[in-house]
Order: sequence, then C-alpha cells, then structure tokens
Amino acid sequence: MRQLFSHVEKNGSGLVGLIATDPEDLWQAFNLIHEGDYVQTTSYRRVISESSSGSTRTERIKTKLRLKVRKY
Repeated sequence: MRQLFSHVEKNGSGLVGLIATDPEDLWQAFNLIHEGDYVQTTSYRRVISESSSGSTRTERIKTKLRLKVRKY
C-alpha cells in the first residue's frame, strides 16, 4: 500500500490518503477503517451522448464517491 498523504491530529482524527497496490492491501485497509469513518474515492466515468441526428459524443466525467461506515 502506498501512502499519499497523512494529516492526523493528536485526538486521532484526521485524513490519510492511500493507494492499494496489491489485493492484500484491501485487507489492511479493512482493519484500519472503523465505524463512523468516511471512505472517499475518485473515479472517471465515460458518458455517451447521442444527438437527434444520430451522431454520438463521448465525454469523461470525474465522479467522487464518499461513504460513511455505519457498521461492519
């Protein structure tokens, strides 16, 4: 797992940016994430638009997903 950044306060709250480089890293992340934490990721989606004349246009849209962990 690669750490991009870390900003953790003395009380334990803060942010950590991680990139999973191996399937085993997801198990490690599972053990780091607790109830009440937020997990956020950014992804790109390809959207295909079709006009009335039949031509198509492809556009990449940046999407942000943020989840709050409620329970295991």
